Amino acid sequence: MTQPLTEIKSIIIPILEQHQAIRAGVFGSLVREEMTASSDIDILVELPLKKNLFDFIDLKLALEDALGRSVDLVDYSSIHPLLKEQILNEEVSIYMKRDSRLFVQDILESIEKIETYTHGLTIDDFFQNDQIQDAVMRRFEVIGEATKNLPKELRDTYPDIPWRTMAGLRDVLIHSYFKINSELVWDVIDQQLPNLKSQIQHVFDDLSPQ
Repeated sequence: MTQPLTEIKSIIIPILEQHQAIRAGVFGSLVREEMTASSDIDILVELPLKKNLFDFIDLKLALEDALGRSVDLVDYSSIHPLLKEQILNEEVSIYMKRDSRLFVQDILESIEKIETYTHGLTIDDFFQNDQIQDAVMRRFEVIGEATKNLPKELRDTYPDIPWRTMAGLRDVLIHSYFKINSELVWDVIDQQLPNLKSQIQHVFDDLSPQ
């Protein structure tokens, strides 16, 4: 008798958390309910960029020890192109470090807070108010960190959104000696954020339950 998916999830998730996995899913015979006592378990995983091949192997071995059977561990980024559509259509997500919608919500809320902080201000007002500049930069930092935590597949779904720029926004807006380039910041607030807000709202709506 094979283990049901719920039981396997209860075994796998603590190990994924211990190895700092970002997300994971299962596919193959387990999902198709064709698994036998001798079947391996097919698992998709995304690990942080700082993890290396040894970390990947350690995770595979830990999963095999806990499950008592062979595990075919596959990184999302290394799925064979000819099999990718089939595998992702079949995949059942079992673990997400944090729901992508929450990261998108962080971005949207940060944009709205920047709008609130700067409402009614002129560029000169902004230049002369260090407190508002600091608050705005904190929101840009949140936008950057939230963007970095979004899975590549989600970012690829919306190629018109400047994800890479958003991820490095805070660094780009600061020059030598960590002095804020207020003119560049204001240009982003005045010229870029309105359109970006609309794009991010669209992503959030797409991810929200219908």
